[in-house]
Formats: sequence, structure tokens, C-alpha cells
Amino acid sequence: MAVIPLCSDVNSLNVVENIYESVEQLALSISGNIACLNAGRFKQKVQFILLDRNFIDILDACKMADSMLLILSAKVES
Repeated sequence: MAVIPLCSDVNSLNVVENIYESVEQLALSISGNIACLNAGRFKQKVQFILLDRNFIDILDACKMADSMLLILSAKVES
């Protein structure tokens, strides 16, 4: 899953950390810009591609990702 920040004040790492907390998994395992989550309750393994606001990197990640998580800010407009 590609985690794409659409505003300058959001951070994809913070969003993934909140997802880890929601499934009660403490250890955030990151290698490079990929975080792996093993959610035993749902019997799923999810890999998050953590991205910055770089258009070319976003396009490349979206080509290989199964899904995208678009992150908007509640305070800043694009």
C-alpha cells in the first residue's frame, strides 16, 4: 500500500505509526521506506511504502502498489 501525503504538513510515517497502534502492534519494522505490518487478528500482512511529496516517486510507487492511502491535512489546503 502506497502512503501518499497530499499536503505539506502531513507525514506518512506518523500515519503508519497510528495504524500500528490501532492493531495493537508496537514494533515498527522499517527497512528503507517500506514498513511491514503483520496483523494476526486479520491474518494479513501489509507493506506500506512511505513516500514524500515527490511526484516521480509517487508515480513509481503507485505502479507497483495494490492500493493507495491518500493523506489530507485538516489544517492546510494542498
